[in-house]
Amino acid sequence: MKHKPPSERDSKTCPVCGRPFLWRKKWEKVWPEVVYCSDRCRNARRTRSEAEENLKTN
Repeated sequence: MKHKPPSERDSKTCPVCGRPFLWRKKWEKVWPEVVYCSDRCRNARRTRSEAEENLKTN
């Protein structure tokens, strides 16, 4: 991918915190698979969904 200024980079919105995040070089090959803006949000989502499942079963 050719260098783009930050204002022209692709962006997504994190489903956990709702904040937008921009394309990063380290995500170049996996950008379609990137869903969360950070490890913290990815872990929070996993924890939240497990808690919801436990409430449904009890």
